[in-house]
Amino acid sequence: MPPSIWAAVMPFATCLFFAATLSVATLSVVAANTFSGSGSSLINPDSKSDEAVCKFAAALPAWRAEVLRRQLKCAEDGSLISSPPSTPAQATLEAEASAPPKKNLEIAGPSAPSTASDEKKETAPAAEPEIRVSENMGDEAKDDDTTLTSLASNLDDSPLCRMAKDKSGEWRQSAAFSAFVDEALRRGISCGNKIGATESTEVNSIAAKPDDSGPSPVAIDENVVTSNQNSDRSDQPMDIDSEDKAVQTAAGTGAQPDKGDDIRVVASIPEISILSANSVGPQGTIKGRVIDIAGLAELRVDGRLVPFDSEGGFAVQTYVPDGGITILVEAVNRLGTTNSRDVRLDRMLEPAATAITFDRLNPLTRKAISNEDALALIIGVETYTETPVNAAYANSDARVFADYAVQKLGIPENRIRTLVDDSADEKGILLSVQDWLHRASRPGKSDIYIFFAGHGLASEDGEDMYLLPHDGSPRLLDRTALLRKELFQDISKANPRSVTAFLDTCYSGTTRGTGTLIASRPIAIRAREQAIPEGFTVMTAAGGDQTAKPLEEVRHGMFSYFLMKGMEGDADANRDNQITAGELHAYVQRNVIQQSSGSQTPELQGDADRVLVRFQ
Repeated sequence: MPPSIWAAVMPFATCLFFAATLSVATLSVVAANTFSGSGSSLINPDSKSDEAVCKFAAALPAWRAEVLRRQLKCAEDGSLISSPPSTPAQATLEAEASAPPKKNLEIAGPSAPSTASDEKKETAPAAEPEIRVSENMGDEAKDDDTTLTSLASNLDDSPLCRMAKDKSGEWRQSAAFSAFVDEALRRGISCGNKIGATESTEVNSIAAKPDDSGPSPVAIDENVVTSNQNSDRSDQPMDIDSEDKAVQTAAGTGAQPDKGDDIRVVASIPEISILSANSVGPQGTIKGRVIDIAGLAELRVDGRLVPFDSEGGFAVQTYVPDGGITILVEAVNRLGTTNSRDVRLDRMLEPAATAITFDRLNPLTRKAISNEDALALIIGVETYTETPVNAAYANSDARVFADYAVQKLGIPENRIRTLVDDSADEKGILLSVQDWLHRASRPGKSDIYIFFAGHGLASEDGEDMYLLPHDGSPRLLDRTALLRKELFQDISKANPRSVTAFLDTCYSGTTRGTGTLIASRPIAIRAREQAIPEGFTVMTAAGGDQTAKPLEEVRHGMFSYFLMKGMEGDADANRDNQITAGELHAYVQRNVIQQSSGSQTPELQGDADRVLVRFQ
């Protein structure tokens, strides 16, 4: 064709080709032009750039069809990743959309037959639309602005903020987004929290995640959008309402949509989990966690605002009356959705604190004055070879009293002899008295202390009282046991200045437990009070027909425990820094009678004014 003819025909052919392409493109995106939030409004995507289409599709699922049509790849935040190489028609459309609107192009009926060559006619469309210039300049642009304003007014806060602000959180400056910015300002929302909530929740991406082969195409829910390549329904509007209902139904059941199902902030209900709910007496404690993809705005327990941590964890205490209480836990997310849960707290009654406690023995309190001439023979017999009945805690009584002899009676350690169990047999005790005690005593100067914890027994007529050694037999008292009056006489032969005896035993035939030493003597024998040698002071655990009992809470004999406790200073009634035999006996007797419920009464014979303990 001559160049002059080609120059004349070329503009007209180009115009025809452009009109035909525009007609086909317009029909293929009807589905993308419909928004059904609260009515149907048409938004023409042809005038939007690829970047703008990605931004709109980030908030409006209906625009995904346009993304598919243009074969765009869009990022999750709505930014454009890549576009396919532009065809001549697309390049013309983009240039026309970016140019300032001067004249509106309208597609009318079929045009006159083309004057192009036969070869050109075979490739041209069968029915060529007529392209003419509309006289109402800018009217379509105004309609477009009105549509965007209507669209913005029907959006919820979260998608509105996504359209009004860019990725950095700043208001968009483009005129294409001015309707969204204006609507956000009209509502008085800053979009700071809305943007943050959107970014922190499960917002689905427009573009699928890239695999090893590079970025993948846009992920589209086939139940909602069908591309024009796989369906002939491109001229039907999409049912966005049905999609909204599906999303709301999923959110109502606590299910979260898979990525790619929807690109909007999914409506959600706060999920309340109670980790523990218990009480100790009237004090109840509830611990739990609240999870919501839209972000937690407020938490109330029993009507009171309760703080929660960054993971939704909380703990609250409340009063639980007798009979229990039901507490209401309420959570509100940032979208205003509320969920609540009843938590039952039953009052757990604390076990009654009926156990009686006693202070631990401690001989190291309040240092006492030393008595260098004093000496002590301490005997503890807990087990016996000739009877299965033990004297509970007798060994412990003897060992601990040895420390009180040093710390409170002021006796040097090398002047104390302690015999326990097998060393406290008859021979061991008699040799300690006749040999060691006599040799260690200083006539007229020594204060001798005797401590015995174990079984005692009286003769059948009650005239004699015996102390039972480790190998003593209750049936052979006169041959295997220690006659008390003979023991005292042997001690007095050492010519001491004074003798003080503490006897945690009884003579009734009963034991520290519930047994009896002699089965043939079920009736207790009452021992008659016997005279004691001059200079002796004797303190016994019980009366002649009573039982010396243990104090189980402290694992000591009852008499021995209060004897030693009184020596710590508790028995110093007049607070003169010294304890007399009378003061010590009064303290022991008062406490033993109370703890035994009156069944055991310690007794005292001798000098009640004798000073036993002198504190520094």
